[in-house]
Amino acid sequence: RREQEEQAEPEMVCIQVVKRLAERFRVFSYHDSQLVKTLPGGVAEVSCNVTGAREMIPWLTSWGPAVQVLEPEWLRQTLGDHLENTLACYKSHETEEE
Repeated sequence: RREQEEQAEPEMVCIQVVKRLAERFRVFSYHDSQLVKTLPGGVAEVSCNVTGAREMIPWLTSWGPAVQVLEPEWLRQTLGDHLENTLACYKSHETEEE
């Protein structure tokens, strides 16, 4: 799998960052190709051209609701599925305790 990712073509990943953390992304570069665009309301749109975007999932989830994947769609869907599965785990635990 690692070889497939190393041979994969880079793809653009774009996330939206809430206003309260936008400055952090403007000041600190998380990737060499990172570009930050300030949007109305102070939120930031952050994009970077990466290989192995799937490996970003743990990093993206670490920001919680402060970031939202805009593209690529497959990453947005994969992350959403991951979060739904995590939530289901916690909800099923609540049901078992009742």
